[in-house]
Amino acid sequence: MLKNVVSKLLVLVLIIGVFSGCTKSSEKNEINEESKLPKEIEPLVAIAFGNQDSDTVVIYSQGGPDTEIEEGILEEIRDSNDELKDALFIHPYQVQTKNPKKFIDKEINFEDAIEYDKETVKDLYDICKFYKNQNKKVYVVGISFGAFVTTDLINTYGTDMADGFGIMVGRLNIEDEFWKAFSQGKGGGYEEGTKPVITEAEGLKDSNMYKLAAGIGHKRFMEELKDVDLSKVVYVYGKLDEQVGSLTNEEIKFLKDHKARVIANEKGHSEASTDETASMMKMLLSK
Repeated sequence: MLKNVVSKLLVLVLIIGVFSGCTKSSEKNEINEESKLPKEIEPLVAIAFGNQDSDTVVIYSQGGPDTEIEEGILEEIRDSNDELKDALFIHPYQVQTKNPKKFIDKEINFEDAIEYDKETVKDLYDICKFYKNQNKKVYVVGISFGAFVTTDLINTYGTDMADGFGIMVGRLNIEDEFWKAFSQGKGGGYEEGTKPVITEAEGLKDSNMYKLAAGIGHKRFMEELKDVDLSKVVYVYGKLDEQVGSLTNEEIKFLKDHKARVIANEKGHSEASTDETASMMKMLLSK
C-alpha cells in the first residue's frame, strides 16, 4: 500500500511540474495587447510591424550611430523581395536611441562607448535568440554602424541565433588612424573610398556618436573571426564609400575565404546599401 501511495505522489509531482512549466512558458511569451509584442522583448524594440505569426523575422540594426530612430528602412527591406510581404519586421533600440539624453547632455569617454556598444549588441542578440527559440527563420540586416554591430554580434555570440546576416557598408579592419580619431571624439571620412580624412566634430552629441562608432570599430575582426564560418553572411560594400571606406583586398579575401558571399557596388556609402538591398535579401533567402 505504501508503494501505491508513493507512486501516486510521484505521478502528482510530475503532473504539477508539467503544468508549472507550461505556465512559466506562457508567462514568458505573454503579449502586450497594445504593441502586440512579447513582453519579454518589448522594451528592446523601437519599431515592429508585419505578421506577428510569420515564420520569417527580419531584424534591422540601424546605421549612424545617432540618437534618433531611422524610419523607412524596414519598409525598403520588405519591398525588396516578394517573399518578405508576410514577414515580421523588428527594429531594435540601440543604447543611444533608447536613452538619447545620455549622449546629448554629457560627454562620454571611449571606455564608456565600448560598454554601451556591448549593451547594444546584447539587446540585438536577445531579440534574435527569442525569435529563433520560436522556430522562426531569423535574418539580421545591419547597415553602416549597424554593420559593425552585426559583425560584433557574430563575433560575440556566434551565428546560431540567426539564419542569415546581411552586412552592408561596414568594415572588418578599419584603418587605425580612423578609429583612433573617432575614439577621441573626432570625425572623418574617406576620399575615393580609400584615403582617410580626419575632421573635427560639430558638437557634443556628434563627438559622442563618433566614440560609439569607435567602440566597435577598433576591433580587428579579421583576427577575431579567423576561426568562424561566415557562410550565413552576405556582405555588401561600396567601392567609393566616403564614410567608412571601401573594403580592402585583404578584407574581401578574408570574407570569401570564410565562405561569406560578397557584393561589390561601384558607388558610395548610401548608394551601395540602397542599390543592393534586393540582391542581398535574395541571397539571404535563397540559402
